[in-house]
Amino acid sequence: MRLESALFSSREGLMSHGSALSVVGDNVSNSNTTGYKRVRTEFSDILAEVGGHDTSKAVAGNGASIARTRSIFVNGIVERTGRNLDAGIEGQGFFVLGEGEANTPTYYTRAGNFSLNSEGILVNPEGKPVLGYAAGGGQVLGPLDVRSVVAENTPTANVTIGGNLFSQSPTKAAPPTDPSTFSEMREASTEAQTVEVWDSLGNRKTIALYFTKVEGDRTWQVDAYVDGADVGGTAGEPTRIGGTTLVFDGSGAPSSGQTFTATAAWAGAAQANIAFDLSGFTQYGTPSSQTSSEIDGQATGQILNYEIQSDGTIIASLDNGSTVEVGVIAVATFNNPDALQRVGASKFRLQDGEANIGAPGTDGRGTLQGGALERSTVDLATEFTELVVLQRGYQASSQMLNAASTMIRETLDLLR
Repeated sequence: MRLESALFSSREGLMSHGSALSVVGDNVSNSNTTGYKRVRTEFSDILAEVGGHDTSKAVAGNGASIARTRSIFVNGIVERTGRNLDAGIEGQGFFVLGEGEANTPTYYTRAGNFSLNSEGILVNPEGKPVLGYAAGGGQVLGPLDVRSVVAENTPTANVTIGGNLFSQSPTKAAPPTDPSTFSEMREASTEAQTVEVWDSLGNRKTIALYFTKVEGDRTWQVDAYVDGADVGGTAGEPTRIGGTTLVFDGSGAPSSGQTFTATAAWAGAAQANIAFDLSGFTQYGTPSSQTSSEIDGQATGQILNYEIQSDGTIIASLDNGSTVEVGVIAVATFNNPDALQRVGASKFRLQDGEANIGAPGTDGRGTLQGGALERSTVDLATEFTELVVLQRGYQASSQMLNAASTMIRETLDLLR
């Protein structure tokens, strides 16, 4: 082994330790990068001469090189953010990002700081679509369209109300069958109440119920009216859509006429046949009141907010009070995580093998925490310790280079 070999060994030491220092600097710079995984430098020795089959000859080295830089896939702390479209993975796995028109699974990330693009697609900060499954147990992986989901309206079909009708109310003559105004109907009746229902188009409608005590102490005539404009008539004129004769027994409980069907030919919408249940009414000696109501159906809903659940399901909260399942965010695991290569922007690309893609919480995949993000796995104390070690190695290599250079110079001086 020649003396000049020490120069090359020192050079390799300087280069490898300098590159390792840049890795430490990269880690430190990403100490607050969402989902970042610490990178470790792995050194290997370089052989200059090999003795072949003669084991009596020493194997000479020629310094050190960097074999590879390896991402250490340990789980970081998942920290609450309060932002509904943030998601952190608790356990193993990566979010799946699509590429191209077919949105082929191409990239994988632990960074769950998602948002919506102009088309309502869930995307990462680079605008790449987050892949998952459609609501209702879909098996085809694809982008998640979370903005266009709107709950379909459901027309009202059943109304159940209860309360009390004052037993001491005086009896009246039967109310008019064709009143010209709601005021006229109100004056002719004993009590009046209103209920809100929905037609087949999701429009809110008001039904006025008039209770008139007739024929004695236990009989009430009930009439249901709507505004004429709601059923294709004249605005402001009451239109009767149904009614019943409600009879109470001696204990104040209804004995007959508790149910009836109101038929409303809503203008521009489908005809409604609404079943009314008045069995919750009583006739006691206390003032009249409505104490309960249960009305089915709902109006069309628009999205107000989102919630990401532990199984990856995205739930949309609507302004009509209902919730809708939008889809399921997919998570991928790998038999060989070391085959993942960093490509920047907190993304990885799989170099070899296959991804095992499925719903969170299945087949060893981690669960999601909505409104949270995974912090970087960089520990500054560890990095600064590594910095000191690498700095010493760099300094030692430089001293070795200086010593070898001096020795060569002294050798040359012998020739003078």
